[in-house]
Amino acid sequence: MSAGRRVSATPTRTPSGSWQFSVPAVHGSTRRRKYTLATRAHALRWRTIVLETLAAGDPAPDFDPARLVDVAARGSDDFATVAAHYLHEMYVLLKRAEPARHQRQEGMLANHVLPA
Repeated sequence: MSAGRRVSATPTRTPSGSWQFSVPAVHGSTRRRKYTLATRAHALRWRTIVLETLAAGDPAPDFDPARLVDVAARGSDDFATVAAHYLHEMYVLLKRAEPARHQRQEGMLANHVLPA
């Protein structure tokens, strides 16, 4: 990576309550990659991953939620807990669909996926 302008990518809160930051698509580019995450902690953790990738001379990566999980925390939660957190983040925090969809997804999880 050549010397030049430092990339800081400060996360800012959006009107919907999520956190957003942008970085150059590749170091030195005027094209930007924008990332929006549910929590400030996730935004800061993902920003660290993106900045390390850019510093290595690689382009900004596609978002991968699996990379946000600490290695020490993997396997510490059962499937039901992880699924509940996922549904909460997708439908409550990120508001990816109407509340009725969230209720249907929780029902399908309880009736068809999780053991009785």
